[in-house]
Amino acid sequence: MAPTATLHISAPPLTLREYSPPQVDLRDIGTRLRRKWQLRKWVEGILFANGFYVTNAIAIVALDAIVDALDAGTAAVLELYSGTVPADADASGAGLTLLASLTMSGTAFGAAADDTPGAIATAAAITSDSSADATGTASCFRVKTQTGGTVCMQGTVGTASADWILNTVSITSGSTVACTAFTVLLPEGP
Repeated sequence: MAPTATLHISAPPLTLREYSPPQVDLRDIGTRLRRKWQLRKWVEGILFANGFYVTNAIAIVALDAIVDALDAGTAAVLELYSGTVPADADASGAGLTLLASLTMSGTAFGAAADDTPGAIATAAAITSDSSADATGTASCFRVKTQTGGTVCMQGTVGTASADWILNTVSITSGSTVACTAFTVLLPEGP
């Protein structure tokens, strides 16, 4: 999923001129229309850009900030759920059933590195859940700052095309659930 960007645009201040009675100069009207058209095209070019990229250095700094947010709690947790996948990580997890909870290291990820193009961060050791909480079909995962903490990341789960690839999505209560590797990638652009 490509990152989104919000651009804040500052334009030079507009100067209001005092109204003067009509002395129509067609060249002046043409200049005003041309300036208005140029301003509109400039704004459209910024607001509707579809080739937005950041440098590799910025991607690395941004990814470091993302993964460092997980260290705000005592130890980040990687939680596996069944149920309807929430729209995004900000959405409520109401209706999800916790299947397993894996504890991450005190410093969840190492420093982000160059992935040419983009950035990559690799998780430190993740402790397996030796006794799954419930039986169900895994559909998504959430990464929180700690047990009961703030959701920082969310992704899909599957056996092929998903964010977290499992050997099976059928989780049985009491079984062991492990994660052998966890990397986060941040591309430089679309």
